[in-house]
Amino acid sequence: MANYKKCRALANEAADLINIDDMWKDLEIFSGLERYTGSQQGEQAVDLICDRMSEYGIEVTREKYDIFRSLPLDGSLKITTRNGETLTFPLTPYVYSADCTDLEAPIVFDEAGRQKGGALMLFDTGKKVSTQKDEAQRFSGMEGSIVFTLEASYDFAMKAKRAGAVAIITAYALNMKHHGSLGSVWGNPDVDDLADMYPWLPYGELMKDDSDRLVSLMDEGEIVTATINIQQDNQIVTASEPIATIHGQSEKFVLISGHYDSWYEGMTDNASANISMVEMARILKKYEGKLRRSVKFAWWCGHSDARYAGSTCYNDHHYMELQENCVAHLNMDITGFGDLDHVTFLTSLFETDEFNMEILKEYNKEEPDAPKPMTRFADQTFWAVRVPFTVMPKFGVYHFGTMDMPFWHTPDDTFDKLNKSSVIRDASCMLKLACYYIETEQLPADFTGFLNFMDRELHEIQNGTEKEFDLSPVWPYLEQVKASAAILEELMPGRNSDDIIIKAGGELTRLVYSYSSRYGHDTALPQPRYPKLSIAVGKTRDNTTPDYYLALQTTFLRHVNRLAGQLVYVNELITQQIAKWKEL
Repeated sequence: MANYKKCRALANEAADLINIDDMWKDLEIFSGLERYTGSQQGEQAVDLICDRMSEYGIEVTREKYDIFRSLPLDGSLKITTRNGETLTFPLTPYVYSADCTDLEAPIVFDEAGRQKGGALMLFDTGKKVSTQKDEAQRFSGMEGSIVFTLEASYDFAMKAKRAGAVAIITAYALNMKHHGSLGSVWGNPDVDDLADMYPWLPYGELMKDDSDRLVSLMDEGEIVTATINIQQDNQIVTASEPIATIHGQSEKFVLISGHYDSWYEGMTDNASANISMVEMARILKKYEGKLRRSVKFAWWCGHSDARYAGSTCYNDHHYMELQENCVAHLNMDITGFGDLDHVTFLTSLFETDEFNMEILKEYNKEEPDAPKPMTRFADQTFWAVRVPFTVMPKFGVYHFGTMDMPFWHTPDDTFDKLNKSSVIRDASCMLKLACYYIETEQLPADFTGFLNFMDRELHEIQNGTEKEFDLSPVWPYLEQVKASAAILEELMPGRNSDDIIIKAGGELTRLVYSYSSRYGHDTALPQPRYPKLSIAVGKTRDNTTPDYYLALQTTFLRHVNRLAGQLVYVNELITQQIAKWKEL
């Protein structure tokens, strides 16, 4: 831990400067703003952030982007029963739903999505995972129908659309108006995305009791007619993003980000993080010019109502700057509430264990949980530009759509959900984490540990696939990188290693967490590590159709080649760096 003595001193000194009273005043202002992307109140939130940056003497730019935003407005489901009763249930449309007016069609129940006890428990449907062959039967009979399902997913919506469904209704786990998304495009669409990647079906969500009532009526065969209405504001809007810069002794920088757009007040998601970032910037300004690295603060628009379009626009417009100089991306999303003795990190896992524990032990009464690898969500936009370190702290124990956090994406995410102690804890933790990345002499890269993680993940894939899916071409190249990385790590102490960590480490993390090119973005859908290799796990000739199995083999082989080829590239980067250092 002696390596981090200077970092620790800066972190503790900075954290002591947090002023919760000033933060609370700004949070009160944010509580009066429903900060939708491109809206008047969203721009008022940007005004406040920019005003604070100017007040503190911090360099700030107000970048404006055109954003393909989708804002749900209203919806309803009206049914008539055999006894002549008319029932109307409110629907909450999803982001990127289509509009419809008095759309009448037969309503059918997706039996494969059924769960004992009624409505869906979000992220835990409890259903058996279907094979590719099972799906043909599952989606038969949907043509021309409104489909009621307990599976809320883009994948289901696209398959239902191909089967001829005219609308979809799903359910939330609680009796709350909750917003979800049908978006599969990460950020603004490109030409191919616009043509193929949006279901454009009317899609709305019921509250739990209403969904349970509907299930009961459908089971009893009581429904005669169903009519759905969806009102949606799908349009291109111009929205602002404040980008604040505090200059250090190096042009290399740490990017600290959080989305400012919200559902309703959105105080835990994400006002508390927004104002924490304002306070962090105020404090770090006091050290400008003395910090080892620079720091940028970015408040994103288009997170929920445009599927991460704000961070994606920034990535696309600052591509080379990010690729050459961004050493770490620290993201704040959902803060300011919950228990005060449990903090965990979701990370790229490229950092050393001791680096994480240095901070986590301070915020956990018991032994901290080990950091967990990232999953595909939030503003993880920067794999393509090869940012090696990605960290998203998770403050407290909570589960979306349960009593631990029932107000997520609902009108109930209000000011009373915040408490000062939690806001201080979360701001303090993030500020200290930033200080470590900004000030550490050598970034906490763990090439050997990450390469072993890659190896384990690949062997799990190999053990879960049929003989046609062969990873053997990868192994010799992975071993070459391991050998070279071991030499690199021996030479790194006392040398400026930021560039090689960005280039080689960033490429390794990109290969694990992303499948698209260095100039594009993966879809905005959940995915495992090595996304295009992992899809072969559990697939056999017996549980897939012949054309799908052939396509699966083709995809797998191409991504084996991609992985092997890029490992050769990483090895070249490392060996060239070793040679340069040995020449000095």
